[in-house]
Amino acid sequence: MKKFSKNLKTTSIKVIGGKYKKSSISVVNTKGLRPTTNYIRETLFNWISSEKIKKSHCLDCYSGSGALGIEAISRYALSSTFLEIQKKVTLTLKKNLTRLAIKNVHVINTNTLKWLKKPKKNL
Repeated sequence: MKKFSKNLKTTSIKVIGGKYKKSSISVVNTKGLRPTTNYIRETLFNWISSEKIKKSHCLDCYSGSGALGIEAISRYALSSTFLEIQKKVTLTLKKNLTRLAIKNVHVINTNTLKWLKKPKKNL
C-alpha cells in the first residue's frame, strides 16, 4: 500500500482496456468501498459492443473508484457521469481523472437514489 495523502491509505487497480489500458486508478481504503473486479469489468464490456460504447454517455452510480466510468471513457464513450456520496472518495476520483487528463466527465458528490429521483435537464 502507498500513502495518497496524510490520512488516506490507498491501493490501486488497473484499467483493463482501451486508450487508458494499464493506467492505475487509486482507490481509497474506506469501509464499504469494493471496486468492481477486473473479471467483472472485462465481462461487462465484452457484453456491450464497442460500437455501442462509442455512442454512449455512461452513468456510474455508486462510482467509488470510478473504474466502470473510466473504463467506458477508455473505450471511447462520449462522456461519463460519476455519482458518489462519500466526499473523500469523490476527491480521490477527481484526482484520478485529473492525473489521467480525462475531460469529458462530471463528478457529483451526492446520494445516488435522491439524484436519480430528481428531474434532469440536459445530462
